[in-house]
Amino acid sequence: MTILLSARELAKAYGPHQLFSSIELAIDDGERVGLIGPNGSGKSTLFGILAGDIEPDHGTMEFRRHCRVAYLCQNPTFAIGATPQDVVASALAELHAAHEAYHRCSEALSLPDADHGKLLRDQSNAATEIERLGGWNWQHGVDAMLDRLSIDRSNLHAPVATLSGGQQRRVALARVLLMRPDLLLLDEPTNHLDTDTIEWFEDFLRNWPGAILMVTHDRYFLDRVVTRIVELEPEALLSYPGNYASFMARKIELLQQREQQAERHAKTLERELAWLRRGPKARTTKAQFRVKRAHALMEEAPTKAQQNLELQFHTNDRLGGIVLEATGLHKRYQDQQVLRGVSLNLRKEDKVALVGPNGCGKSTLIRLLVQEESADAGAIRLGKNSHLAYLSQDRSGLDPDATVYEALDPNDRVQVGEQSHHKRGFLQRFLFSYQDQNKKVRSLSGGETCRLLLAKLMCTNANLLILDEPTNDLDILSLQVLENALIDFSGTLLLVTHDRYFINRVCNAVLAFEQDELIRYDGDYDFYRDCVETAQAASKQNTPPPKRTPPAPVASQEGPRRLTYKERLELAGIEGEIEAAEAQRDAITARLSDPAVYQSDPSLLRTLAQDLEQAESRVEALYARWQLLDALRQDAEGP
Repeated sequence: MTILLSARELAKAYGPHQLFSSIELAIDDGERVGLIGPNGSGKSTLFGILAGDIEPDHGTMEFRRHCRVAYLCQNPTFAIGATPQDVVASALAELHAAHEAYHRCSEALSLPDADHGKLLRDQSNAATEIERLGGWNWQHGVDAMLDRLSIDRSNLHAPVATLSGGQQRRVALARVLLMRPDLLLLDEPTNHLDTDTIEWFEDFLRNWPGAILMVTHDRYFLDRVVTRIVELEPEALLSYPGNYASFMARKIELLQQREQQAERHAKTLERELAWLRRGPKARTTKAQFRVKRAHALMEEAPTKAQQNLELQFHTNDRLGGIVLEATGLHKRYQDQQVLRGVSLNLRKEDKVALVGPNGCGKSTLIRLLVQEESADAGAIRLGKNSHLAYLSQDRSGLDPDATVYEALDPNDRVQVGEQSHHKRGFLQRFLFSYQDQNKKVRSLSGGETCRLLLAKLMCTNANLLILDEPTNDLDILSLQVLENALIDFSGTLLLVTHDRYFINRVCNAVLAFEQDELIRYDGDYDFYRDCVETAQAASKQNTPPPKRTPPAPVASQEGPRRLTYKERLELAGIEGEIEAAEAQRDAITARLSDPAVYQSDPSLLRTLAQDLEQAESRVEALYARWQLLDALRQDAEGP
C-alpha cells in the first residue's frame, strides 16, 4: 500500500493559544478518513496546513511524488469576476493539456522525419493521463456533475460572487471533484446540499479511486463513507479504524479507561497527601522517594474530560388547541413562484422536520411563519398560548458591535424556567469564558455564534421552536447535547435540517415538499424515505401508491411456511458460524489496536480496515440470517 501523505510533529498556535502540537498523520492511497474534534480544536487549520495555505509552527510533511491534492474549504474563494464556467474550466486544465499533448503527438506522427518511437511513447503517456483525469468524453462527466450538484445552468456565465452562498459552495465542490486528485481534502462538504444530493455524494465517494480526508458533522455520512476516524486532541491525533459506529464503540471504552485512570490517580494522590501531612518525623531519608512521588503526582494532572455546553429548553406556558396553522400560502419573488397554496398544521408535542430539495421553498416558508416576510396570499394563525422563538439559517438577530455579554440580554440576569441566572455564569454553560464574554459578536466563529444564539433561545422559555439549519457550525458533541435537549423539550418543534441522523433522533414527523404541496409523514426520516421509495416503485409498476402508515402484518391463509431440510441444517450450524465470524472480527480488531502494527508495517492499515469491514458485515449477515430462520421455525413449530 502506497503512503500518500506523512505528517510528523505538526504544531500550530495563534498567540498564546496552542491549537495542537506533535500531530502525526499518515494517509494511504485509497483510504477514506474522517477527522473529528470539538469546535476550535484546529481541524480547519490542520486542513489549511496540509493544503499548503497555512505554515505550521513546527513539523514536516511528505507527499508521494506527483501526488495531486485538492482542497474544499468552508469559505471558498474565487478569482475576481470568475464565472462557474471559468471555475470548471480551471479544474480541467490538466485534462485539456493532456488532450492537447495527445493530439500534438498524433499530428507529429504523420511527419516523415518524426521520431515515431518517442512520439508513440508520449502519446501513450498522454492517453493514460486522459483516462486518469476524466476520460475522452469529459463533457458528459462535467454535465453530470453540474446536474447532480444542482448547479443552475442559467448562471454558468454569471460572476460567482453574485450567486448564493449555497451555489458558491456547490461550484467549489464541483471544482475539486472534477480535478480528480490523488488526495481530496473536504471541510464540511455536505453544507448546503439537500438530502438527495448527500445520499448520491455518499455513493460517489465510496467509489472514489483516491484517498479522502474529510471534516463533517453529518454522522450518517461519516458512518457510510469513511474507513477510519482520526480525532484531533491538543497533544495528539488519535486513530480509530472503521466507520463512525466503530469509533463510538472504541471511544466509549477509552473514556471508561480514562475515568478509571482518573479515579486511581485521585486515590493515590489522597494517600500521598495524607502521608505528607503526618509531619517531618514520619518522613525519614528512607522515604524520600515517596516525597518525590507525591510532588510528581500533584504536578501531574489527570486526563481532563472535554467540556461541553449545557442546554435545556424550558416552557412557561402550556400550548392550546391550536399551535400554528397556515393555509393556502403563496409567495413569488419577481418571476419565480416559490410557494403555491402551501398549508400546514402543527399539533401539540409535534417535533417536525421540514424537508425537500434546495430551492423548494423551505426557508421561505419559515420566514413567512415567523413573520419576517409577508405572504402574497393565504393565512397564518398562531395559537393564543403559543410563544414562538426562532433560530435563522443566517444566524441573524445579534448586534455585531455588541460583546457576547451584552448580546445575550440587556439585563445582568436572565430567567430560564423558574430559575434566575447571572449572565456570567450562564454564558459559561455555553463555553464562553469570562475573557470570551468580552469578544465582539462580529469576531465570533460560526460555532460560537450558534452557541450564543442557542443561549438566547433558551432564555425565551418558548413553547414553540422554529429552527432553520440548527446543526450548521456545531461539532458532533454539541449536536448530541442539542439533540437530547430537543428530545426532552415539552413544546412543539419545527426544524429545517439536512442532517438525517438528527431528524431520526429528534423528530416524530416529517413534512416533505412534493410537487408544490406539503405532505405529512408521521414517523422519522427513515420511515419517510421508505414511503417515498415504495411509492416510486409502485408508480413505475402503475400500481396504486401505498398508505403512509406501516401496514399491519397479514397472516397467510395457507399457514406458516415450514423450514426445508436444508434450512434446518443451516439453522443447526449457524451459531457456530457466528462464533467463528465474531472470533475473526475480534482478532482483526486486536491487531488494529496494537501500535506495533503501525510502526512495523503502516501499509497494513488499509488492508486490515477493509478486512474488519468485511468481517463485521459477515457477522451482521449471519445474525440476520439466524433471526430469519429462527422466526420461521417459531412460526411453524411454536417457540
